[in-house]
Amino acid sequence: DGTMVPLTLLHVPALSELRKAPLLLHVYGAYGVDLNMAFSPEKRLLLEDGWALAYCHV
Repeated sequence: DGTMVPLTLLHVPALSELRKAPLLLHVYGAYGVDLNMAFSPEKRLLLEDGWALAYCHV
């Protein structure tokens, strides 16, 4: 519908290499519950392995 959705993107690869990186996208937008963007060892491992993490603020 063309609605702009704010996005937080965490990545280690340079922007020029980001197209090749796997992406884990977190989206949740119900009942006033916030996304858990807190530190976790699992997220750190993904970032160290070249993944990008994205959080949609719906």
